[in-house]
Amino acid sequence: MNYEDEAIREDVKEGATWLDIVIPDGWAHLIDASILRMESLNDCIFGQLFGSDLYDDILYSPGPEGIMWTQTHGFSVYGREFWLEEIEKRL
Repeated sequence: MNYEDEAIREDVKEGATWLDIVIPDGWAHLIDASILRMESLNDCIFGQLFGSDLYDDILYSPGPEGIMWTQTHGFSVYGREFWLEEIEKRL
């Protein structure tokens, strides 16, 4: 695994931990892994859990915080395999 993959894995862990707090009853069982596509606003982790409108609100919030937050929490087009690992840990 290279440095970039390790950084993405850490970002995904941050996002999974955030989801553990936001959805304490469990979020992993709400994800349909068969349609998980990180490049889709509807089929990504965030889209499946909250819908694309909320994702758009965060992504396009004023200033750099929105897009940076999504990236540092693994909600980007990368990391599908790492999300699948985090989901598996929680099922």
